[in-house]
This record gives sequence, structure tokens and C-alpha cells, in this order.
Amino acid sequence: MSLYRFRKTFAQLVEEDQNYNPHPPNYMSAQAPPSKIPERHFCAVCGFTSNYKCIPCGARYCSVRCLGTHLDTRCLKWTA
Repeated sequence: MSLYRFRKTFAQLVEEDQNYNPHPPNYMSAQAPPSKIPERHFCAVCGFTSNYKCIPCGARYCSVRCLGTHLDTRCLKWTA
């Protein structure tokens, strides 16, 4: 027997949940209030917190080293 034979898609699981438990909370009705703290920004190269943005493309970086890596390999806005 194969395990793939009984595998369900995400849509099937959500529909089953709504049919089984129509009263909140369920996947479609659960929600959280907006955050009270400001959004955090992370470096696109290393993942640490970042304070700077690349001028041409807007990607975030945290240091001169990450900026160099970004400009050499990942910057999507090339200037001619």
C-alpha cells in the first residue's frame, strides 16, 4: 500500500474542518489583532536585523560587507 493514496490536499483539509466544526474558531475564522510594535526588517543577505536599504532595488542589508555581496550577486536593478 502506498501512503500517497490517502494523502489529502490543503483545500480538502480546510473543507473537512469547516464541515466537522462549523463554529469558530477554525482555520477560516481565526485571526489576530494588528501588532502594536513596529515591523522588524532583516538583511536580505545574512538574515540579521538591518537598518539600510539598497538604493536601486530597495533590498535591505545590515553592513558594508552585505552590501558588497548584494551588489555583486543579488541586486536586481542593473544600471547601464
